[in-house]
Amino acid sequence: PAQPWTLLLSAATAVLAPAAPAGSTGAGGGIEDLRSALRASHPSRAADLITDHLARNRQLLPSVYLERGGVLRCVARKGQWLVLDGIRPGAGITGSAFADRSEIFAHDVRDDARYVAALPGVRSELAVPLRVGGDVVGVLNVDSLSALSTGEAAAVRQCAALLEQRLDLLFAPEARPLVTEEL
Repeated sequence: PAQPWTLLLSAATAVLAPAAPAGSTGAGGGIEDLRSALRASHPSRAADLITDHLARNRQLLPSVYLERGGVLRCVARKGQWLVLDGIRPGAGITGSAFADRSEIFAHDVRDDARYVAALPGVRSELAVPLRVGGDVVGVLNVDSLSALSTGEAAAVRQCAALLEQRLDLLFAPEARPLVTEEL
């Protein structure tokens, strides 16, 4: 018999990660459009803009987790219908990237014992810790139904850097009381 997810993968890709519409702008456009949208938006909306950009332009399944009360809470996602929320540091690829304070790139999740399946058909996962003032405050995590290319991984890292710049405004000492209300 055929692989069980072969048919689903083709159909799922069109639903979970649709191609960007022709002539799209803002977070759905290129990286310069994303930079402009981030500058013009409130920092608390940055995670949504980043996940939207990666889902539309790269056909990836991104999510952003920020540490709250000792666990990673999902604050933005695109494409996943099941969200792992309340991830403990060290649990799965996302929690391990947070705990180890280092990027984890699982080219093939079937070969990584840390992988926790949340979506059938995921092939690659990239988890990039988000730093503010030298502290890791969260993770930009990206699942992909196909092998992540070098260019896609570079785009994820670039988006993580942009997100860190906006999160820096939210995590500034004078803004901290507002963070829990807004995220």
